[in-house]
Amino acid sequence: MKNQLITMLLFLGTCPFLFGQIERPNVSENRLKLESEPALYFNMGRSLLGSYNITKDNNFSIGLYFMTTNVPESFANRLLTDVAENTSVRVTQEYALNFRYIFRIFKNIESNPYVGLIAGWENLRLEKEGTETLNIGTLLMTPHIGYEFYVYKRMLFINPQFRTAFYFGGSKSDASRPEKINKYMILPSISLGLRL
Repeated sequence: MKNQLITMLLFLGTCPFLFGQIERPNVSENRLKLESEPALYFNMGRSLLGSYNITKDNNFSIGLYFMTTNVPESFANRLLTDVAENTSVRVTQEYALNFRYIFRIFKNIESNPYVGLIAGWENLRLEKEGTETLNIGTLLMTPHIGYEFYVYKRMLFINPQFRTAFYFGGSKSDASRPEKINKYMILPSISLGLRL
């Protein structure tokens, strides 16, 4: 409920800008961006990235990334080893820093490619009927490349990404359990963003 309220407030706060009721002449100079991955909603998940450009040319940004989602079985089989069939896997929380550097290849338009890095911590919860719940905490480092494709008034953008997540460590709530996280995983993603 809290997540839906925050999403609604963000949407209502930006409606005047999205629908042209208020003109913002220097939108390309705005430094704050908010992004979310709509596909996560299909897996009972949510994500939010808030980032801020810290250089004068707006090429380099730092942000905070939060995410939670159910992990589909096809992804769970690549993320974990020694997992029993019919095990439910969920990322209960992920907190990370996000760094992004945009290459201004197309100088006359806002849409440009970038390289980025996500660095943080994630907790996985494994549940199976008749078995005790297992929590696995891990550090992660996710280099990625992407493209900010602006589709409306240099404010609204679509952001396809190609990520490779590398996992370090893996503290378990029950050390005797065999399940463990693989070293890396390829994660394509698409987010929807708004520059404020």
